Amino acid sequence: MLWLLALIASIFGVVRIMTPKTEPGPVFKPAQTEVSASGALPTCVPGTDLQIQALVQYEGAYWEDGTGDYVSNVAALMLYNPSDAGITNGKVSLTLQEQEYLFAFTYLPAGGRILVPEKNRLPYVRGRVTECRCDELITGDFGTEDSGIAFTQNGLSGILLENTTGGELKQVTLSYKLYLQEQDALIGGRTYVFTVESLSAGEIREIVPPKFVWGYSAVVDIQTAEN
Repeated sequence: MLWLLALIASIFGVVRIMTPKTEPGPVFKPAQTEVSASGALPTCVPGTDLQIQALVQYEGAYWEDGTGDYVSNVAALMLYNPSDAGITNGKVSLTLQEQEYLFAFTYLPAGGRILVPEKNRLPYVRGRVTECRCDELITGDFGTEDSGIAFTQNGLSGILLENTTGGELKQVTLSYKLYLQEQDALIGGRTYVFTVESLSAGEIREIVPPKFVWGYSAVVDIQTAEN
């Protein structure tokens, strides 16, 4: 058990003292936003289909800037995409207690949820939301179902890729994100990319992408290039 916790700690960049029932990785801490007639947290982002499900406290490894620093009480926005289109890039701003909060995210699938820590590590505060706006929203086709690549778990971090296209592939590119299993939500703005060169028809190959852990990561897109 200790080697498992050590490996997960090394990937997420945070070491904790945990009981056997405590899962490593980020912690989701709902925090009530003060609601008033003029300052309640909006339920949707104006001009978009995006739904705001919660403004919460985030505790855990902070990967928005690539550092993996341990943080606590960072504001985070839980967003839900009810539309039929995936979102490759999005930015949502909230003005809370006269302070602007920026939440930037990538690769939110249609019907998916994402927890977005504030881009500048601003703390969660109770207060009135006086403005909510969408600064960027780019949609695109992405996913794994029609890629011709089957993938299955192999150990804690390993992935078995199988080329089911019937032809040789010059390149296979996986995009993946950190994931909160309990909330069925992706995390944040960073999307990791891992590329495999030359995969023959029917070939099965094991890969171990950096920072990928089953149960704490999710593959969001697979792209292939033929010879």
